[in-house]
Amino acid sequence: MCVSGFSGMPTYQPYQFQKEMREALQPEIEVNFISYDTGSHAVPVADLVVYDEKDGVLIDEELKRKAVGIPAQDIFSRNIEKIRNEIEMQLKKSK
Repeated sequence: MCVSGFSGMPTYQPYQFQKEMREALQPEIEVNFISYDTGSHAVPVADLVVYDEKDGVLIDEELKRKAVGIPAQDIFSRNIEKIRNEIEMQLKKSK
């Protein structure tokens, strides 16, 4: 699973968020955090790509077929449990 950058967080929070997401998902789900160039139409190699829902208008349609948008509020408030549940549900759907 790849997670695209979340632009709405204060500077220090992305690192804490990444740590908490890894702890919540691993070892069952391998997590990689990436910066996605919305100008590129390259699709990251992953079973699932997770992105900030507000960035959805910038995400290529081909990528959206293997991606899930997470509400910005859940990301900003670090609602790890809700995000984890959404990721797990999407991964089950894709199998």
